[in-house]
Amino acid sequence: MTTAQLTGALCMVLLGSNAALHAQTPVDFYDQPYKERNNGTFDRGTQILTFGYGLGNTSGTGYLNVNLEEKISHTNVGPIYLKYEYGLADAIGLGVYGAYAYAKDQMNKASPKDYRTNALSFGVNGFYHFNKLIQVENLDCYAGIGLGFKTVSVKSQPTDGTGTESKVSDNTGVFSLRLGARYYIVSGFGAYFEFGPDKMSALNVGLSFKW
Repeated sequence: MTTAQLTGALCMVLLGSNAALHAQTPVDFYDQPYKERNNGTFDRGTQILTFGYGLGNTSGTGYLNVNLEEKISHTNVGPIYLKYEYGLADAIGLGVYGAYAYAKDQMNKASPKDYRTNALSFGVNGFYHFNKLIQVENLDCYAGIGLGFKTVSVKSQPTDGTGTESKVSDNTGVFSLRLGARYYIVSGFGAYFEFGPDKMSALNVGLSFKW
């Protein structure tokens, strides 16, 4: 092999090594075109199932739901949330939700009576995910807007189960704005919190499963 051939072969090796080095060097997140960016937490076709619990109970089943002066005891569960979201695009999702809360109150010491309150809400939400704006790999921050429906029913009857049961219902529409964050502890599993008064709670927290 001549000196020229050896020199040419060496240059080819060096050029190949340099190209490989550049190929392995990650492109800065914010140097990428907006459409191509994605921190990996949400994509078109992503599906998320979420189980949550509401804090700041505004469903009508909280401790203040009936006259405190006549209250003997109070038991409350919820609001409990079940949510599903589907990725329509890399940063846009459409979701549905259901929420339920229950309370049992015993009233009137002279003539005890049970009051059972059920609150049910369901609706749809549109979400924008900031996966193109926030570089953190496992952090999914999002904002949303939603429309829904809520119904509350209150049943009352004597504690011993005798007598005529009375029932009162109230129905209302729901409009909500939401702001939340979800952190994936391991692939496909994470914890979340979401702020957005929806006539069930002011804040809900829980677990999410993504696939």
